[in-house]
Formats: sequence, C-alpha cells, structure tokens
Amino acid sequence: MGEAFEGRICENSTEADIRTAEGTVRTIKLIAGALPWDGNPVVQLLLQDITDLKTVQNALHRLTITDELTGASNRRHAFAVANTLFNSTRPSPHALAVAVLDIEHFRRVNDTYGHAAGDIALKTLSQTVRGHMSTPQFNGATFGRVGGEEFLLLLPDMEEDAVVAACERVWCSVEQQPVITVSGVFHATVSIGIAFRRPTDGSFDAMFTNADRALYRAKKSGRSRVWIDEESV
Repeated sequence: MGEAFEGRICENSTEADIRTAEGTVRTIKLIAGALPWDGNPVVQLLLQDITDLKTVQNALHRLTITDELTGASNRRHAFAVANTLFNSTRPSPHALAVAVLDIEHFRRVNDTYGHAAGDIALKTLSQTVRGHMSTPQFNGATFGRVGGEEFLLLLPDMEEDAVVAACERVWCSVEQQPVITVSGVFHATVSIGIAFRRPTDGSFDAMFTNADRALYRAKKSGRSRVWIDEESV
C-alpha cells in the first residue's frame, strides 16, 4: 500500500485464492496504484479474477514437463529434478537413489501385438508406478520416462533398505498388472537397476550411468528382477 502512495504500481505482486459463496475457489489478483484526487493521494484498488488465466498457465506448464504418451515426467524435467536433488544434498547413499527400469523384450511386444499395444504397455506401466507416488513409501519421489521403454525413479532421503523395498514393490505391481489391448492380454516383465549416490559421483549423470549398468546386469542375470549396483553400496 505504501508503494501505491509513492506512485509505484504494485502489479503481479499480490495474488490470493478465495472461496466463493458457492464453495468454488477463485484466484484473485490485487493491483494497487495512487491517483491524484483533489490534491490528496488516493489509492485505487483493482481486483481481477485470473482463475481462467492461471488454469491455462498451469495446463501449459504441465505440457512442458510431462511425457505426452505416458503421463510421467518427461526426460528434461526428470533430469532437471535429479540435478537439483543431486546438487542440494550431501554426498551419501541415503541422500539420493536412482532406479532405472524398462520393459523386457519390448520389441517382441511390438512385433507380436502391434505398436499400439506397445504404447498401451508403456501407459500401463506408467499408470501403475504413478499410482504409488502418492503413498508415504514414495514420499518425495519423481517418476519419469527417459526414452523408449526406459523410465527412471528418483528416491531422495531414503535408507537403502527402503529404496530396495520401494523398487521391489514397483517391480511386483508392474508385472502383476495385465496389459489389455485389442490384440490380446499379456503381462509385461521389467528389470530395475538401482544406484545410490557415492562420494565419488561428480554429477547425477554418473549416478544414472551406475543405475543403467545395474539394469544391464539384471538383464544378464536372467531378467525380471531388481539389481543393485555393487559399486554404489
């Protein structure tokens, strides 16, 4: 208000959500400015309902961070979150873990059931994993698609046993969830590689490489399993 008396408009500085008599929530923007009136300073207040504008802005923001097919975070956003977590936490295994998972024999799924069925398999996996994100076990977790049939799961501030338990829960639930397509019903199998942050990791990219290596070893050891990168334990 003082800024208004000094002649400085306070635009874009005050927004508030209010509940209407009908019980709906609207976002209101307050604009204040000083106007001369008979030689005296008078403050003009303008209340603007920006609910629809905020709805559009939020929708556009979601489009920029979300993978269109699966609804998971897209690669750019997932890695942005990962780098922020890496740079803001202490270098210890409990600070951050990353799990990389993908659908086994995905090319065979496409060849057998068709590419549309492959898309449904990706969506089904994503919906299953994202269903866990609101539970206490996955508090603070981020799930994203990083390319093709590969996804990552960021698990910050968790003990190693809790990370493994969370990944085993994901692995089990994904493999139990049927993939229903017009070409048939099948169950996707997945492997998961886990890496914990090490003091020697200079960046999140190093962690991701370690998790990818663990995923490779899970596949070489028989597939359809959770594997921990030995060098990050």
